[in-house]
Amino acid sequence: MSRALRYVAALPVWGDFYCDFFLKAGLPSLLQPGNLPAFATPETFTALVYTRPQDLPVLASHPLMKQLARFCDVRFKALPEDIGEFSVAADGIRQKLSIMSRCLEVAIRAAEDDPDLVALFPLADLIYADGTLGEIARRMADGVRAVGVVTPHVTCEAILETAAPELAAVLAAPRELLRFTLDHAHPSFRRQFIDSQPFSGRPSQFYVSAGAAGFVGHALHLHPLAVRPVVRVNQLSASIDTDYFFSAVPGVSDRSVIDNSDDALIVECSRSAYLADLPDWPAFSEARLAAWVNALKLVPGQRDMLATVVRFHLDEAAENMARAEAQSRAIAGKLCRP
Repeated sequence: MSRALRYVAALPVWGDFYCDFFLKAGLPSLLQPGNLPAFATPETFTALVYTRPQDLPVLASHPLMKQLARFCDVRFKALPEDIGEFSVAADGIRQKLSIMSRCLEVAIRAAEDDPDLVALFPLADLIYADGTLGEIARRMADGVRAVGVVTPHVTCEAILETAAPELAAVLAAPRELLRFTLDHAHPSFRRQFIDSQPFSGRPSQFYVSAGAAGFVGHALHLHPLAVRPVVRVNQLSASIDTDYFFSAVPGVSDRSVIDNSDDALIVECSRSAYLADLPDWPAFSEARLAAWVNALKLVPGQRDMLATVVRFHLDEAAENMARAEAQSRAIAGKLCRP
């Protein structure tokens, strides 16, 4: 039997670039018919929008923000006005994560104190295929305590250069959004495919191509999009993507991972220079990947996450997908053993 739940979403967005991106891409994707309109009402969904005073007029007066208010109780919260524009340099990334974590913690603490409240984290640099949030809400209503997603990565520049009608068509279906993402893949995402040279020196995931069929992936980190916490986590990591999914909901049966992009697809969007200064390996190496995994401070359940195959579909070429999955499982199976 489905459970009647309420939601609180923490949405930090500030600075000219990301406010513009959110209004042109992130917010339109949230308002796709199968996303927030599929389940949210102002009585059941509170959206806490964190922004600087100088950004507030642009956000608050935008027509799409007024449309958002049809489905959510929108409450603007002030960030310090001296927070600078987001920088892709290491210091800028650390500042972004710190600010975002403080905002998201408000939703987390509220959900910890209310058994029927779900903390939702629809970040401003994510875009959602139509139907994604409706699927996540269905899983939560059916009793799941957390839903996690693995997010492919596209360049913001490609999104912003796409005209609104074309972008609407891209967002209308997971396969269209996935195809666009592969055509405009972020460099850091490309470098996590095992045939990439160089390969990422700090991988959060690894991917195996299935050609025209799509690809499969295995993740160490994922985005906990919706959480109804079981355990209070007193000390949060710098990024909730690190381990919050596992720490807040320890029971495997209480957690759900989106393992098929046809069910739901969320894509992370960053400027092309983002993460450009991270080290690389000359090529993929199972030994180096195993050493990297073993060096991480993993919480219970996080290593086991590597056994989950996440399938990203472009077409129905099942044989290609099966071959990619067999290859990826062989790699992941070794990593699951400490």
